[in-house]
Amino acid sequence: MSSRYPNNSNRNQTRNSSAQGRPSQQEMQRRRAARAERERLQKQRKRIRILTILIAAVLVIAIVVIIAASCSNKKNQNPAGSSSAPSENSSQTDSGSGTSKDDIPAEYVEATVSHDDIAVTDEIPVVGTDASYSIHVNTALNAVTVYDADGKAVRVLACSTGRRDGHETPEGTFYLGEWIILPENEWCYMADGTEGLYAYRIIDGINNDIMFHSVPYFETDHGTLEYEEYNKLGDYASMGCIRMCTADCRWLGELCANGTEVVIYYDENEELPMEKPTPIRIPEDIEEVRGWDPTDPISENPWHKYTIDLKVENSVTVEKGSADAKEAVLSAVTAKDNYENDLSAYVTVSGDCDTNTAGVYQVRVSCDVGPSHAYKDVYVIVE
Repeated sequence: MSSRYPNNSNRNQTRNSSAQGRPSQQEMQRRRAARAERERLQKQRKRIRILTILIAAVLVIAIVVIIAASCSNKKNQNPAGSSSAPSENSSQTDSGSGTSKDDIPAEYVEATVSHDDIAVTDEIPVVGTDASYSIHVNTALNAVTVYDADGKAVRVLACSTGRRDGHETPEGTFYLGEWIILPENEWCYMADGTEGLYAYRIIDGINNDIMFHSVPYFETDHGTLEYEEYNKLGDYASMGCIRMCTADCRWLGELCANGTEVVIYYDENEELPMEKPTPIRIPEDIEEVRGWDPTDPISENPWHKYTIDLKVENSVTVEKGSADAKEAVLSAVTAKDNYENDLSAYVTVSGDCDTNTAGVYQVRVSCDVGPSHAYKDVYVIVE
């Protein structure tokens, strides 16, 4: 997404102020040296990973050989027809899961409910004072990696870079210009008429219109998020800018000062130093929260108080030979949120259950909506 200025005078003033924060030649050389050291460390870590994988493979083969030899010895010690039958007094368990009816709690067990940890604040953030960091943007992976002055990875963030239709994000080594945030104003007007939160300009020496910023909003209102665009985080989506969730935009702006190095490149084969987080997805059918960024720390964000009420008995009985035990479990579940919305579409059942074998199986019933989660372990009795 690109910014738009009301007149050329303001645009020239912005460029001039941005140029004042440009790093010195000595500083750029230091950063290039640091980047070279990071690349050397990445190659070294890659060699170590390959060696570790080879050692692990050898150990696995050795373990398999030992287990096979052990099984062969047991088979020779207990030839066919000579194995002893189980005692009549032994506890009967399911042959598939090793679970018995005695494991089922007598008292009703409430579902475990949790919520992603999101700080709550109404304060407008303050720009960082440290320009020694280096921000790497891999447009192939739609990932932002922040390194400290020693070349150590601090965080990996999910992002959306330019669409592959003539709006590609430019590649090269640039630096951060001004953070477009003024006292009592968090917004930046975008070229297509939308609004962006916490926009941070990238100086590329050409037009300087590429920025880090939030997913667009229709208005200068935290509840008017383009939620369909938000659900594209982690994939191509923008007009060239680098979009991130609100919390990540705030964090980056509060960490890095003007003049921080920004390296933008395309590398499908890069092994990120940390796992790229999976962005939260916003349910499009829940009107009360869909217009809000789930990570937005503002206190009026309804996601902070969003809860799930998941109800299902401790056990569900199905007939042996039934087509699908999980469907039987799903039909026994009720799930609502604190707005009384039916969340049945967001309920899943995981775990193995063989309806052709009598016994007791344990499965997990889960419901995940945005940053809110609920789950309960349920026993399936096949008889």
